Amino acid sequence: MSNQAANVQFEIKPKNSFSVGIAELWQYRNLFFHFVQRDVKVRYRHAALGFLWAILQPVLLTVVFTLIFKRGFSISDEVFPYPFFAFNGLIIWLLFASGVNGSANSLVRHSTMLNKIYFPRMVLPLAAIATGLFDFMLSWVAMIALAFYFELPIEPLKILLLSVLSLLLAILATLSIGLVLSALNAKYRDFQYVLPFVLQLLFFSSPVFYDHRHFEGESIYNLLKFNPLAGALHVSRTAWTTGLIDWEMVSCSAFTALILAMLGVYIFRKMEAYFGDLA
Repeated sequence: MSNQAANVQFEIKPKNSFSVGIAELWQYRNLFFHFVQRDVKVRYRHAALGFLWAILQPVLLTVVFTLIFKRGFSISDEVFPYPFFAFNGLIIWLLFASGVNGSANSLVRHSTMLNKIYFPRMVLPLAAIATGLFDFMLSWVAMIALAFYFELPIEPLKILLLSVLSLLLAILATLSIGLVLSALNAKYRDFQYVLPFVLQLLFFSSPVFYDHRHFEGESIYNLLKFNPLAGALHVSRTAWTTGLIDWEMVSCSAFTALILAMLGVYIFRKMEAYFGDLA
């Protein structure tokens, strides 16, 4: 009897390889929050300045971008002071970059856990994306102070609604790239070397430190509209002006992000049963 018990083997696999698994993810929400809380604590545990780094990083980058790019990509100070313009774009970008980088490496980081217990593997990249929200919220509060400093028009309801919309678009864009890279990086470790290049390419092809309207009338403008992050950047900046949203750009950008997110979920779910072996 003991020999038979010793020969029993268990196969770790998801309940349904072809479902999105929202109900299952909800069942493991406590594990999700545990990963988020742990990652936030680990990130700042031994940092002398602690949570201030969440604000200092976009502030220092804003100073650099203002000194270098303000003249090259002229933006009327009557519409937007360039430091605020750059800071606004940078906090969206840093949320995106942090989420993509964290989710891409999440399965590799937890490789030992993957072949010991079963839980929905999508918890790991989702937790990595959610961890960046903490830094984003701190930076967003700093942006409010910056808006008062530059005496920008403050419409609380408009700012709140459009900021939430911008955040949702940014999370969708992060999810679209992060899920694909996390699954591929688990199988092909070459992607850990490709990831920095991908992020650099996305940074310069996204209107982070320049206004997309600078290229109106040019063919590159049509490409910018389909950038998955462009919609989030545009909505985030429009929240602080009296201008109107370019819904065509937002729709094109959101459509691209949605298609990539659906592709990411499909690839992730197809490979999920093998992550224990691949990692």
